[in-house]
Amino acid sequence: MALNAYNSSTEGLRVSRQKETAKEQITLAMAEGVTDCETISKRVEDALFLNDARQTAKDAAQLMESRIIPFIDDFVVRAKEGSVKTARKSDYTNSTITYYKTTRRYLSEYFGEDRQDITFNELTGYLADGFVKYLEDNNIMRGTIFHVLNCVTAICRRAWNLGLIAPEKVGVLSLWKIPAPKDDEVKTEVALTKDEVEAIWDLSCSGSLGAKDQMVVDVFLGGVYSMQRFSDYSRFSKDMIQEVDGRKFLHVKQDKTENYVDVPLLGRLNEVLRRHDYSFVKMDVKTREWVPKVSYDVMTKHLKKILHALSASVPSLGQAYVTPLTSKEQRIEKEFLGLMKKNEKGQIKIGSLEYGTFRRCVRIQVANGCMGTAYLYQRNGKGETIKAKWTLASSHLARRTGITLALEEGILTDDQIRKISGHKTLHSFKKYDKRDKKKQLDNIFDALQAAENTANNTTLSVAM
Repeated sequence: MALNAYNSSTEGLRVSRQKETAKEQITLAMAEGVTDCETISKRVEDALFLNDARQTAKDAAQLMESRIIPFIDDFVVRAKEGSVKTARKSDYTNSTITYYKTTRRYLSEYFGEDRQDITFNELTGYLADGFVKYLEDNNIMRGTIFHVLNCVTAICRRAWNLGLIAPEKVGVLSLWKIPAPKDDEVKTEVALTKDEVEAIWDLSCSGSLGAKDQMVVDVFLGGVYSMQRFSDYSRFSKDMIQEVDGRKFLHVKQDKTENYVDVPLLGRLNEVLRRHDYSFVKMDVKTREWVPKVSYDVMTKHLKKILHALSASVPSLGQAYVTPLTSKEQRIEKEFLGLMKKNEKGQIKIGSLEYGTFRRCVRIQVANGCMGTAYLYQRNGKGETIKAKWTLASSHLARRTGITLALEEGILTDDQIRKISGHKTLHSFKKYDKRDKKKQLDNIFDALQAAENTANNTTLSVAM
């Protein structure tokens, strides 16, 4: 065991290489008819010296390549270009690249200015534990920590595959483990009710929306009725339509999993697509590539604005939900409170940098529906942050809503819904079940009571 450990160590590998070089030089000298020991010894020494020199240069170059922060920077650039691929040999999505950028920023902050050159081989369990504590101390949500550590693991694995981590440092790959976050450790996820979707549908048919808002609403509804992710439903196009035995489907290759699903092209899904000639994409004049007519940022921003306006006539969209604040939200709230105090004292001059920051924070606070309280973000009696339902809207709300409504309607079985949504495991599928728990319990109770009454009536009838 000790010999195996030595042979796999840096020194053991160096000695092994030197032994092979010496053997090659002796064999070559003998083949050339050189038998003088002194001459052979000199040739071996020269070869070994050259080996060491080359190895030193190689180690120096590798040391530069194995610095963590520059490695992530290079990876992000290559991921954007599409020159590095995922394990499934597909391009990295913009959201995934953003996670890697966030991971790079947190690592850089944790290492500090004097440790920006730290390498993969210098990583230890102590540093890994310290990084997790740093994230927790900065109130980073557990769900974000989970994603960040997954990114670090992936980066370390890529560095290992490129030979930038010494064999004896293989433990670096297993340092970044953390349990999956619990429900109360991540941002609250909601789904729209049938009545709320009906209100959005009526709005889409009203003719009162501007062109951009109309596009956002229709693309969103396309996501609801297809139960797909934004990366898929935002790219629906006419060439996806396939007809099988007189039945039309959208044959969609899911961007995240690269699996194909067939979405029935019926009812309202067909209607919203028909409004746009069955295409949610357009040609980018610069890149000459097909891109979504509605970007991720535009979808999130306009959807919140639309749902906020709709909450005046649909009160349930203003219902309060307990949800933790992200680190960014906590920072903005703290910053804004400080600026409010300075503004009250007349210490912020119009036109100053602080004034610009103050106005920016006001816009963000208003956009998130959290003004008018002592703590800006509203709190309940337990001190927990609460937000109106419309503020929790995102592009992924469509997928959650579509699956939840399909489960509520009960027309399709769970397996049939999964055939459309593309979920391979029941565990991941159940995360999208946002049905009202009390309503589910009531339905179970009523079903059992109805069965019991039927049984009693049958018994009574037989007895008579």
